[in-house]
Amino acid sequence: FTNQIRGLQDVLAKCQYVDNFLKDLADNKEDFNEFSEQFPALLVNIFGFDGNRGWIDEVWDYEGREALLKILNPFSGSLFHLVLQHRTDEKLSFLFPVARLPGPTREKISRADFNA
Repeated sequence: FTNQIRGLQDVLAKCQYVDNFLKDLADNKEDFNEFSEQFPALLVNIFGFDGNRGWIDEVWDYEGREALLKILNPFSGSLFHLVLQHRTDEKLSFLFPVARLPGPTREKISRADFNA
């Protein structure tokens, strides 16, 4: 999975590959072990931490941004769909650095304001 992504040139191609991969996994539930193993690497690739730049830092063109937003959309995105589908699975866990969240989201978390 990560080797295939690494071989792709731009964020658009990477996002399209990931979106198709995630949709296939959502349809084929027994392959979820592969996703749970790749989930941390996928988040690192998208958001970039530990001194690495993520796709979110590298996308400059409209098509790439739209493809990334398509995956990350909390209502219809393939990543959130799969995570919600398996939210009770203990194998699917990853500590996400709060510093990588947008400023308004960090403020809401610090105020424990989850209503809006």
